[in-house]
Amino acid sequence: MNPTRALSPEQIEVFANEGVVTVRQAVTASDIAAMRNRLWADLERRYDLKRSDPATWAVHRVFSFQPLIKTGAFAALANPIVRDAIDQVLGDRPWEEPRHWGQPLVTFPSPPPWNLPHSEWHLDIQASASDPAVARVFTFLQPLAPRGGGTAYVAGSHQLVRALAAAEPPGAKLSSSQVRARLVAHTWFAALWTNGAPEDRQRFMSDTAIVEGVEVQVREMTGEPGDIVVMHPLMLHAFTPNVSSRPRMMLTQTIYGKR
Repeated sequence: MNPTRALSPEQIEVFANEGVVTVRQAVTASDIAAMRNRLWADLERRYDLKRSDPATWAVHRVFSFQPLIKTGAFAALANPIVRDAIDQVLGDRPWEEPRHWGQPLVTFPSPPPWNLPHSEWHLDIQASASDPAVARVFTFLQPLAPRGGGTAYVAGSHQLVRALAAAEPPGAKLSSSQVRARLVAHTWFAALWTNGAPEDRQRFMSDTAIVEGVEVQVREMTGEPGDIVVMHPLMLHAFTPNVSSRPRMMLTQTIYGKR
């Protein structure tokens, strides 16, 4: 094992099997604090959302951050550890350098109860039989606990999606809706995509299931400031409510391999 690599062989295996892997403290505390401060300053300037006053948090989600991103506010995300993790999941092939790093993901608290979503599950790209040369990286700007708005994902689903695409004619690709239409034939996915009481839907996160020989389970992205999460591009995922006492503040970046 090369000790300078971001991901150990065991983590590479986790990524292959489950589709998501976490690297602890990949971004320094000082860089995280500086990026968090820039984000809060932007939120206060544009929306009057004050960090110290939850009474001002009158919005649910904020989407538009392009002017801030273009200033290089989140360039510290592109550190050597993050870059090496990207290299590893892309098989050390060259990739396109983003013009600007870091897309904020901000979800402010909403009233309970919390329930696992049923209708928002999707892919971000079309599915093909071979792994796309795409890496998705997330980092936490402040602590994120369960039910705090972290992205939900179906661990192992990338294997099922890839198998579905492989069954199509050569060169064919499946859209997110086509993947859902095929997976709904399985009882587990049909139930996941059916609304129900929170206490009933908790089983998708507490228990595992086997679908077409693949172990699947719903999980939430949680972590501490500076942790990074690398997610397979064919991972089924969904937004979740934030019923905590603080905003969900993360950055994400999608990396594309060179053609």
